[in-house]
Order: sequence, then C-alpha cells, then structure tokens
Amino acid sequence: KLKSMFENSPRFNMFELDITHDSSINELRRFVDDLLQQREGLQLTAFVNNCGVMVFGESEWQTNEIIEQQINVNLLGTIKMTRTMLPLARKHKSRIINVTSHCSIKALPTLSIYASTKAGLAAFTEGLRLEMKQYGVDVINFIPGSFWTTSNISALQLKYSAEMRESFNEEQLNYYGDYFDRLNKALTYISGEKDPVVLPDENVLKTFEEALLDSPPKARYLCEPWRYKIYHLLFRITPLPLSDWLTWKFMCFPRFDITKAIK
Repeated sequence: KLKSMFENSPRFNMFELDITHDSSINELRRFVDDLLQQREGLQLTAFVNNCGVMVFGESEWQTNEIIEQQINVNLLGTIKMTRTMLPLARKHKSRIINVTSHCSIKALPTLSIYASTKAGLAAFTEGLRLEMKQYGVDVINFIPGSFWTTSNISALQLKYSAEMRESFNEEQLNYYGDYFDRLNKALTYISGEKDPVVLPDENVLKTFEEALLDSPPKARYLCEPWRYKIYHLLFRITPLPLSDWLTWKFMCFPRFDITKAIK
C-alpha cells in the first residue's frame, strides 16, 4: 500500500529490507551506492534507523525466539546496518539518526526485553557519536513520543501472545493464566497491520524535522507528551516504592491477582 502511494514519484525509491539478514543489508548498500553514482550531485544527507519490534509480555512468558527477534531487529540488526553504511556516511558527511525509545530511559513492566534492546541501542548511539565526531559525522539519538498505537511496531502481538501461552507449562498456565488473558485482551487493539496514517502528534514530526535539519544538530532529540513529562519527572524525584506504583499507573494495564492464581 505504501509503495502504491509513491511509485510514480521521481523522488522516492523503495527497497524491501530484512535487517536480520546480512545479505539483505549488503544488497541495500549496493542499491544506495548505485543511486549515488547514477545521479550527479546526489548526497546521502541522513541515514535513519527506525526498525523496531515491540512485544508485550513478562520476561518469563516470552519465548527464546521472541526475545531473539527483538534483539536481532532492534539492536543487533541496527548495529550491523549502521556499520555497513558508515563508509558512505564518512564520505558524504551524513548524519546518522537512531530511533530509540522512552523505554531506553525508563524500563517498564511487560516491556523489559524491548527496553533492554532500546537501552542497548542508546548506548551504542552514544559511543558511536563520540567515535564519528572526529570524522565529521553527526550521530543522533531520536526518542519519539508515544505513537505505537498507530504504528505497526506491535502488529504481531496476538501471534506472539499465542506463542507465549502455548509455551507455558502446567504450573505457569495455572499461575499466570487469568492475568495473562486479561492483559492480552487489553492489548488486542494494538495488534494487526495498520494502514499508513498521518501521526496524530504533530510534535513528533516537528522534532524529527529538527533532528534532520538542525545545524549543528543536538546529540539527543526527545519528544514527549505532557503525560510523559509529568511521569518522567515523578519517576526521578520520588522514592522507589512510589516510583514503582507510578510506573504501573503509567502503564494503565491489568495487574496480577493472586486470588485467581491456581497453585
């Protein structure tokens, strides 16, 4: 659907990329090389890493395959993709923008795996920024506001939920069953492929435009709704027990009920 929107545009080229396969990454590098050689005066202004998979589910629930998928896409694949493009970035003095997450700042329950990948990506971005600065390449950490309900980052949540439940042993099913079902019922609305839409929060686009065009750019661009600003402030200044309570209030998710667990 996205391709049909832009296929007749002289300024748009689409390449289908699987960031978890080296061959696909190398093919994209060749594709970009060819474009730069074919069009005189064309510059690689910015390279943006925005691949992401987000799976809701407690750490004990998620299968090794689900965990590895998030690591391979969010962290390892992004590192490999970036390394492959670094020679071009040095040549063109491009800027590299890695899209991380508010979860890289504050890990959240049911997103511990996702948060660890984004925190790792934030650390990689900071180290890379220091490395590349001496070569005239800016590296930016872009932290967007929350628009996961309108994106496809959790499009396969129901599929992953079914895999998690299938992997439960009898003790886990009895203990977690009610809580697991209530939580995933609350998550039903985020699953499924969504059509491309204009982001409801215009500030995300405005902040991203600044990350692309500011000269010189900042090392980090943080975009957050007022709800995020308030909670992040409270997370920093409150005692840990209160901060933990606020975290669950921030998530707005069902909680475990021990009276419904079968021991």
